[in-house]
Amino acid sequence: MANDGAIDRAIRASGALVAVARQTFPLTVANADTEPFRLIGTAMLARGAGALESIAALAPRGYNTDSAVLLRVLTEHVIVFAWLSADPDRRVLLWLKEDARQRMAMHNDWLEGKPPLLDDWPRVWFERLKAVEGVMPDTRTCALQADECWLSRLPGVLSAATPETTLLGQYQVVFRSTSSSTHAGLMGLQPFIAETSLGTVVDLETSHAKELATTMAPVTYALGLHIASASLGYPEPAAIEAAVAELAAAEPP
Repeated sequence: MANDGAIDRAIRASGALVAVARQTFPLTVANADTEPFRLIGTAMLARGAGALESIAALAPRGYNTDSAVLLRVLTEHVIVFAWLSADPDRRVLLWLKEDARQRMAMHNDWLEGKPPLLDDWPRVWFERLKAVEGVMPDTRTCALQADECWLSRLPGVLSAATPETTLLGQYQVVFRSTSSSTHAGLMGLQPFIAETSLGTVVDLETSHAKELATTMAPVTYALGLHIASASLGYPEPAAIEAAVAELAAAEPP
């Protein structure tokens, strides 16, 4: 369980990282058709900033289970962003193909008799994407393949010696550990169940439940911002480092 000081520092670092990200937005992509990764990648950074800010906002409430779900969302976006940015010309098409497959599955499972979920034009486009050769790998493989690129390009940021600062390590430590909070299984219900001398008690989540998301989220998002700096040209690495320094800063008087 993280102590209060570590949580406070993480909240400050999260706010500082969101402030760094906000310097990029709003961003106009004039040639989205010819620069799809600049559009998609930047949107992923925006999605991640929102998740990070929400985790920090939930921390004082003690809603660690909900924060863990958001951390899982953030981690997946950072991993997929890193995977795309390693080879955008090839991988954006695979990502679009997988996105189309999922959206067609939703469309085909839509309520009978209701207006269709998708109009004709996206369905035609999605059908064309089936011709793209290959498939997008699962999230774990995306992390592994992203590391193959970024470990050598960002040696001061990613390190195989520290699992939390590799994308595969982020998957194994963060994505996997927060999976139980996402699904309706017994592990995800443990923070709401307590054994007492009077019997087993079910109650709302308390603030002393296991904490992970608040302290890990700024580390995860900072990795994404560093990869964005190298692949997209923003934000500035010095600004990211200054924000992350809040994690080790002394408590305010």
